[in-house]
Amino acid sequence: MLHYYRSFDGVMLDQASGMKFAEDWEGGSYRKQEWGGEAIEFMINDTGIVGFSWNAPLEIMETVVDHASLQPFEQVRDTFEKMMPMTGASNDLENLGKEINIDRVTLTYSRISEKDSFDTGLVVPVWGFRGTSKDFLVSEGYGMNPTYSTQMAINAIDGSVIDSILGY
Repeated sequence: MLHYYRSFDGVMLDQASGMKFAEDWEGGSYRKQEWGGEAIEFMINDTGIVGFSWNAPLEIMETVVDHASLQPFEQVRDTFEKMMPMTGASNDLENLGKEINIDRVTLTYSRISEKDSFDTGLVVPVWGFRGTSKDFLVSEGYGMNPTYSTQMAINAIDGSVIDSILGY
């Protein structure tokens, strides 16, 4: 599978900030919504292209700020170091916590959704701290298989930590 992402001025728009996801009951009906990141995917096997999809295409409406200044990386790093222990903590009696290893930090664009909308948001520069996380569960007696992903995303303009489930 080949994944292609949009870029602006040579900087990739990935979804380091996560995707927006919500599920709950409204009245008597179940509601589940998801807004993943934009990507074009080609599925290829020995016979050639067997599938194509364009997930969550974005429509860029306007530029809100032309030349925003970014937080110095030292400030972003300090925020990461202060907030990362909370990412690995758990209040769940079955989950003993996480082992998190960061091996890469990227500066890309990411879509930040609006709080009460699955249709609109802003594209902002984001520092993505990427690596593996492994959950340690009491019932398993050992760590589960590690997953590689963005472990923390920080808005490069205002320094806020972005919740990967809420998307903002």
